[in-house]
Amino acid sequence: MIPNKILKLIILLFLINTIELYAQRNKIVYQSENRVSVSINKQNSPYGTSEARILQLLSKGNHSGNYSYSLNFNFRETKKIERIGRSLRFYANISPIALQGNHSYQGFDISQFIVPSQIAFNAEWRDQRGSRIIKSYDYKIPLNGRSTTLLDFSQTDTMFHTAYKLHINNYQLIFNSRSINKLENRINTIDKYYTDATRLEQITYDIQNIRVNDYNDINSNLQKINNLKRDLASLKKMNYEQELRLSSYDPANYLINRKQIENKLQAKTSKIEELKQQLPEIYVNKGKEEARRGNPRNAENYFNKALQERNNYTPAKLELAKIKFNSGNISQALSWCKEIESSYNVDYQTKNENNKLIQDIFTYFLNSIRKDIARGQYYNALKGIDEANGLCRDFSALNCGYELDNLKKETVHNLFKEMEREARNTFSLGHLVQCEQKLVELDQFYSQYSSYLSHDAISLLWNRLYQDFVNRAKSALAQKKYDNALFNLNNAQRICNNTRWIECTTDIGNLKLNAYSGLYKQKLNLAQSYINSKKTTKAEYELNQAIAYRKTHNLNINADENSLSIIIQQNYYKENIDKANTLERKGKYQEALKALEKSLEIENNYNIQRQIGLQNSIERNAVNWANQEIKSANKLIATAKLYEAKKSLNKAENILNQYDIKKTNTIYNDLSLAKNSIYSVKCQGYEEEYNKIIAEAKVLVEETKFVKADKKFDQAIKYAELKSDCSIDFADAQTYKEEIKAPKFFVLEIKEIENLINYDIHEDAIIKYVDLSEFYKKNELNKFHIQYLGIYNYAKKQNYRFILYTIKYALDKNELQKAYNLLKELKNRNIRKSYTKTSQTLLAAEFAKEDFEKNRHNDPKQKVLTYTYGDNWYQYFKKAYIKQWKNLK
Repeated sequence: MIPNKILKLIILLFLINTIELYAQRNKIVYQSENRVSVSINKQNSPYGTSEARILQLLSKGNHSGNYSYSLNFNFRETKKIERIGRSLRFYANISPIALQGNHSYQGFDISQFIVPSQIAFNAEWRDQRGSRIIKSYDYKIPLNGRSTTLLDFSQTDTMFHTAYKLHINNYQLIFNSRSINKLENRINTIDKYYTDATRLEQITYDIQNIRVNDYNDINSNLQKINNLKRDLASLKKMNYEQELRLSSYDPANYLINRKQIENKLQAKTSKIEELKQQLPEIYVNKGKEEARRGNPRNAENYFNKALQERNNYTPAKLELAKIKFNSGNISQALSWCKEIESSYNVDYQTKNENNKLIQDIFTYFLNSIRKDIARGQYYNALKGIDEANGLCRDFSALNCGYELDNLKKETVHNLFKEMEREARNTFSLGHLVQCEQKLVELDQFYSQYSSYLSHDAISLLWNRLYQDFVNRAKSALAQKKYDNALFNLNNAQRICNNTRWIECTTDIGNLKLNAYSGLYKQKLNLAQSYINSKKTTKAEYELNQAIAYRKTHNLNINADENSLSIIIQQNYYKENIDKANTLERKGKYQEALKALEKSLEIENNYNIQRQIGLQNSIERNAVNWANQEIKSANKLIATAKLYEAKKSLNKAENILNQYDIKKTNTIYNDLSLAKNSIYSVKCQGYEEEYNKIIAEAKVLVEETKFVKADKKFDQAIKYAELKSDCSIDFADAQTYKEEIKAPKFFVLEIKEIENLINYDIHEDAIIKYVDLSEFYKKNELNKFHIQYLGIYNYAKKQNYRFILYTIKYALDKNELQKAYNLLKELKNRNIRKSYTKTSQTLLAAEFAKEDFEKNRHNDPKQKVLTYTYGDNWYQYFKKAYIKQWKNLK
């Protein structure tokens, strides 16, 4: 047993050793802190780099003329190495980077925009003396603007040193394009600030040149001010106050100048607008002055200017009305007066002057009316009276009285007497139609002014006109001029129906009936005269006219009508027979038959004197016509035009059937012989057509187009079957079909395989193609000039996706060289290497296994060159080959 004291001592020593060991395991091996400065200048910033661009921009802003400018970035560097057990932990940190030197642009601090995005450096792990580099590291890390950890990693200490050093060298600040863009945007903003400050000076100068007291330039000056306001508004959009913080630094006094300009613009605008309010009155006074000088055109221009400024300025309208009245333009003067009359808030003086002018215009109208009455220009007087009455309605200030009404009554009476006199003159000349027009006008005039006139004269004239039309009609009936009688009776009837001043007592209806009956009899007589002169067609036309006339007017039928109809049809009957005989002699049998058929139709429909032998004539012409068609068919058969010949024979047969020619007629023998001739020639043609189809099919076989050839043989067989009456032997077509059965199947299978490839069904396509090999050999398809390629050569002719799948197929078969040849085919096609990554990887791994087994002492990096030739396209092959080799070791 160990004594208690000794036990306590052992425990105490163990605790001391443990504490010392822990202190050894967790202690700082190396630590240092330095101030570091990184400079950017022309020497270390080659032209074209981001750093050179920054220096160039700063030089431009400080007018140095070149970019021999420099910037210093200072920061504190902290480095530390700690031991943690048997491992070392390396740690480095930098404090925020501070920019020193002139970093302003045209007076504005832009340091916040000169911020590097990354820092690059070299870290060296050295021994305790610092003379030997244990390991070196190159870094490039992003900067976040605060304290940045440069490196933080652990390394297993295999050297068991107790002290090391950490050196950091070759600091380099990196600016990315985004940082440069921000800096350039800020510099562009500063440049625009100074440009806009110069623009403010120009605006100030432009404002000073605007004269506010010249009323001739008011609108022009307002336009200038509006343009300057727009310019100022566009400047305010830039918001330099916020972006450049002009409240603390405004070297060009931009804000002060802009505010001053706003105030000046507002002041000038107020003065010009005040003057603009006075413009209408100024222009009216100028216009009056021009009018007094005898310059009405200049005066009118001033009055129009006043209205342009204030469109309802009534004093200007009044002056324009005066000018128009004085120049004789009464309608325009009245237009201005009406506008003043309807305006609100018209001043007292303008209203009184307007009323006086209206009274002057009214007086002008009265004088004009009196002159027109004195000259006998009554229509002009009435027009003037209506216009004067319009003035009385439109203007309440006028006191029209009875003067206008008296003038109107006088004018109406005078005009009515003049119109009555013209109507009586037409009576005296016997122009009843023109007289009626005059009376209609007189009637309308009376209706319009009936309160001023009496109707006695109108009634008398209408009755006289009515009676004259009736008397003329009676006279025409006596002379058998029925058309003229009806013309006058219709006029009398119309007057009787449409005129209120007369009573119709004469029996116009009976007179019209006499006229209609007379016309009907005239037309029948005309038809008879045409018959007498053997003009049957004209006679029929006139008779039809007479019949239609009788039916229209519901007249009694005349006995001559029926007898004329029979005579006309009898004439047609004989004319058609004579015409047919003439045509028959000329050999025009078809036209002869048409004429005879018309005669037969008349014979069946009318009770006429019939001619013996009409039916015989019809049959004779029908047989002759059919015979013509048969002869034509025989000529066509002789020239092998069988289709046209058959049409002629069908036509001949139809003619015989149509006219019911008896079968005993010898024409039927001729028809039968012609049909047999067609049949003989036709079968010969069918045999030739069949042989032609067979020849076309054989050509397709020679061209290895077996599917099309098979269809051609089918076509030949069907053609022979359709022409069965000619007994065409089609055994050779069946034999040929059997011979090309195998090559046809092969071609269809290849087409199906290509469809599978197009739809990326690669596995089925390969299986089908490989199976075809035995079929090709068994059926000796090479004798048909069909070529069968091996699966790998066939794959080379397909799309790259099928080639990739065939590489996998070759790998499964362990045919590595075949797979490699297919991969080379993809390379030769310039297929993107990323598409072949899987194929390269799998193939490289298999080659590596094979080569490793042959000689494991080979250098894989050298060996892989025999496959890749150093071409980067095989990068996945190279990587997989070397990796597999290492795994096999």
